[in-house]
Amino acid sequence: MECCGTPFKIGDSIEWHVISADRLIRPFDIDGLEYAYDAHFDDWDGIYTLKGVVKNISVYYEKFELVPAPGHNMLKPVPETSQVITTASSEDVGKYRGELQVSGNIVELDEVTVNLAKKIPGCKNH
Repeated sequence: MECCGTPFKIGDSIEWHVISADRLIRPFDIDGLEYAYDAHFDDWDGIYTLKGVVKNISVYYEKFELVPAPGHNMLKPVPETSQVITTASSEDVGKYRGELQVSGNIVELDEVTVNLAKKIPGCKNH
């Protein structure tokens, strides 16, 4: 959400483009994770519109290390350094907590509907 999303808080009605969590490549598992926000998809295949009311917000922090790679360096999560905190608003937390940095938000919703997204003419992915 940080680069392409709109801030949100508990009680807000949201409408997000999401993908199935099965499509995520991640170094950790989150029990009950069904969908992931995606503002950077290349095509509309497998994109859903998720609507709901924000019930709870948790922020997932991780420590990253710089790993040399051919042609460039990569940031890689350091195992077992994560921390999850709860908040009332996506804007109420800092990007960093000591050596940890925000990796994502875990959001619980009420009144959820999920439908295949319909492509908006003239728009790549919004």
